[in-house]
Parts: sequence; structure tokens; C-alpha cells
Amino acid sequence: MSRTVFLITMLQIVYLAGCGPIQDTIAAVGGVAGAGAAAVPSTSGSTGFLAPKNNPPIITNLMGPENGSSDLTPSFSWIGTDTDGSIDSYLIELDSVSYGSTTMTAWTSQKLNSGSHVFSVAAIDSAGEASDPEDWYWVIAFDCASVTVPQTVVIANSLYAMGDGYGIGDTDEIPVHAVSLSEFGICINEITTRQFAEFLNAGNGEYYYPAPDQAIVELAGGEYIPLPGREDHPAVYVSWEAANAYCEFLCWITGDTWRLPTEAEWEYAALGGQDGRLYPTGAAIDGTMANFRDSGDPFEIGNLSWTTPVGYFNATGYGLYDMAGNVWEWCLDYYAD
Repeated sequence: MSRTVFLITMLQIVYLAGCGPIQDTIAAVGGVAGAGAAAVPSTSGSTGFLAPKNNPPIITNLMGPENGSSDLTPSFSWIGTDTDGSIDSYLIELDSVSYGSTTMTAWTSQKLNSGSHVFSVAAIDSAGEASDPEDWYWVIAFDCASVTVPQTVVIANSLYAMGDGYGIGDTDEIPVHAVSLSEFGICINEITTRQFAEFLNAGNGEYYYPAPDQAIVELAGGEYIPLPGREDHPAVYVSWEAANAYCEFLCWITGDTWRLPTEAEWEYAALGGQDGRLYPTGAAIDGTMANFRDSGDPFEIGNLSWTTPVGYFNATGYGLYDMAGNVWEWCLDYYAD
């Protein structure tokens, strides 16, 4: 007598409550050649199988601009693969900002500013599962040739009497005392909106905050421009930190040392080499010499004082402009020091 051995292949039976009467169904077939079928009782009208685990898609071969590139609208490409399905779309991020999804394996950025950037892409498969994101880090080099470096004059080392010798100032402006200064250079004009916009475009706008009557605006693409007709007016609503950062920016693009002037340096430069002056313009000041409230310059609106273009009035002793009037100017040291 021969024996027939039946092998039942691996299966998983899922019990579904209330799905009909118990019946016999063929669950698996196996055995030796010529063997019959093995019947396995099932608790439902059909046999259920757990779906196999989905493997997430992957991103490979991500390519982007070289580090130090000057391309302001860089392009990226990559390869997406899914071993057990298909990829529906790719999610795009640039500098932590979402740019939605695409079905393409290439993407071109809008215009960027110079500085550090990061591009990120992740794949979404047909099961809705996402891949790990792939990142591309790079730095866009700044075109230093596009920057207007401020013009300066050099003031020789000197010893001068600093303070209020007229008795009309605040108590912290006395007593008059001697101050020794080493040679230094100073800009002949206040920094213009055009120059400050160049600084903002070189970075990421970190030192830009919208303010009333500000003469610099941010365009939709992230570029900063001066308002038409205000390009040569002094930059206003500038914090000390932003003014100091602008000096560091000039250090970077020129290789020279730039900083804000000390109070003593600024006062001596404003005197124009003439100790004892009451004003940078001399013993008197009026609307033909400087811009101040109700001075009558053509840029005023009613009794509201507006800036005038830098260099609009005559220069003082060292060839410097707007050392009186127009806008306040930051110094390196704290006023009380």
C-alpha cells in the first residue's frame, strides 16, 4: 500500500465575522506528483491574505549647482526609483520653503540671492509613502563688481578739543577735553539707498524690516531695490546692527578694514579741521546749507522734513557732505562712553 503525502503551502486565514456560512474551500495545493488536493475549512466565503509590506521610494543621483557658483537661477535633477510600485510625485523645498510638488525629475529655481542655500527633494509613491529627502547644499558667490564702494577721504592724525565750548549743549557734552586721534578714512557721503540695497541683495535680507517712509522695497522675487527717484537719498530706518553689518560686508568685498566712526572721529570730521565751530557749516546754518525741518528745500512736503540726495548741499572742510542735517548717523561707541 502506498501512502500519499499532502503538503499544504503557507497561508494566513483571516476571520471575517458575519460573512456567511462555514464552507470548505480549496486553500492550497501541494504534494507529490499525482496527489490530490487538500481541503481546508474556512470561516468565510473567501480566503483573505495580508498585503505585502510596501517599500518606500528612494532618491538618487541628485545634482545641483557647484559650490561658489554665480548662477542665481540654478537647476536640479535627480533619479527616483520604487522597487514595488511607481512614483506619483516629488516634493520640493528650497531654504525650508515648500514649492509644492512636481511629476518631473528636474526643477529650476526662481532668482536667488548670493549666500548659502539648501535644496531638498522627496518622492511620494503610489501608496502615498514618502522617501527620505535628499539635500543639496551650496553657496552662491556674490558678484563684487556690482557693488558701489563708498568714496572716502583720509583725515590725518590730530589732537583737538572735543566738547561743547558754547555752553548751549547737554551736560554730558562738557567739559571740553583734548582728544588724540590716529589717521582714519571716512565716507564723504551718507550711505545711499542704492548702496544699502546692494548689501541686502548680497545676503538674505536679514537686516531688512519694512518701515513707514522707507525708501527700499522688496520685490516678489526677493530682490531689494530703492524707490524710483530715491536711489541717491540716504538709507533710513537703519539699526546699529545693520550699519555695523554693512561695514563687515565692505570688509568682505574689498579686503580692507571698515567700521563705524567713533564719536570723537565723527565730531572731528564734522568740524572740518576748524576747532570751535558751532556747526559743521561754521558759525551759522540755514536752509541753503543743510536739510532740516522747515528749511525750505524742494524735497519738503508742507512742514514735513524729507531727505535730500546725498551731496545736495556744499561740502564742509574735509570735503564731506551732510555732516549737519539730513539724517542721523551711527557711531561705533556708545554715546555715554
